[in-house]
Amino acid sequence: MAATADELLREVNQRHGTDFKVQREFAGPVNSGALLVEGADGERILKWVATPESLAAQRNAQRVTRALAAKGYPVPKYEHVEPFGDGGYVLMTKLPGEPADFREHGLTQTARVLQLNRLQYRAAVLPAAWPAEIASAIAEGGDGYCHPEAMRRHSPEAAALLAELQQLGAEHAGVSPLTDGVVHKDLNPGNVLAVGAQVTGIVDWENTTSGDPAYDVAYLWFCIYDHADCRAPLWRHLLGVAEPATIALYAAHIIIGFVSGAIVHQPAWVDRRLAAAAPALRDIAGLGIRV
Repeated sequence: MAATADELLREVNQRHGTDFKVQREFAGPVNSGALLVEGADGERILKWVATPESLAAQRNAQRVTRALAAKGYPVPKYEHVEPFGDGGYVLMTKLPGEPADFREHGLTQTARVLQLNRLQYRAAVLPAAWPAEIASAIAEGGDGYCHPEAMRRHSPEAAALLAELQQLGAEHAGVSPLTDGVVHKDLNPGNVLAVGAQVTGIVDWENTTSGDPAYDVAYLWFCIYDHADCRAPLWRHLLGVAEPATIALYAAHIIIGFVSGAIVHQPAWVDRRLAAAAPALRDIAGLGIRV
């Protein structure tokens, strides 16, 4: 990454007349990475992506965050989204705070996240095939998030869970939720910034799409399922904004995503995700959904 970072930084400074220097490097996925840079204009996040598809996702993030910022939503400003090499880069403002862990200030932070989620309604600016893209990913994977084959190969327990979730998804693939909202699609604690109890922003919008904002609440609900104090208000909110069949469809996609994603990327988390799946499905069954 070092040589690539130096080359990228020189190019950025030349293009934009800046004097940024690297302050810190952030670990990134295989096809991207990020740097904290600082210059006369202050601190910025400089993120590079390696493919045209990833650059297009960053442009989508730029469009969505502009729309949300106009509603008072705390998001980074994507100042420049430019091609570079085979992919490109993003230069964005740095929001204050550190990733929230929803432990010490969980109830306050959860309440704020739910307030922000309400701003995502009727804010869509991107085309989308919602919820068809969710149903397709449950059945076939291929969205970069669900990896059904990884679950089939992992263990009999994971394979049986996959079959149950795919059946659940197939039975509720025809739901008709809202489609005119913004969906972050990766609302995990690492993407919620906070200073103490105060949530200061939501970051990493490159997975964003147009659809039903209730999906993000369901996503966080399962992501922090073992944080019981936070799980309860998320679940109550979800019941107030989505039909049981819609919740079932989202839960099937999200659980497959978290379990299969742990198998592929974070093996140490597999047992935790599998342990959360059973009680989460009991919650779904409690809505009158056959599981």
